[in-house]
Amino acid sequence: MPSASQLSRRERQIMDIVYELSEASAKVMEAYLANPPGYSAIRATMNKLETKAFLVHRERDLKYVYYPLIDHLEAREPAL
Repeated sequence: MPSASQLSRRERQIMDIVYELSEASAKVMEAYLANPPGYSAIRATMNKLETKAFLVHRERDLKYVYYPLIDHLEAREPAL
């Protein structure tokens, strides 16, 4: 099972926002991140989180919308 201890600071920020919103696109993420990197960097990080099995995406209106794969508490539990 994926663990929050596997994530970088930016990845944890993105996951916290996705958990808060229940879903998010890279464009939405730009508005929520403090000092956001460029759109391409956000997309790359979200793709990396998908590879690590934290997120999954669905295509909606010609954009990728990402959803968490595991419950927020489950992801944080091993890190405590």
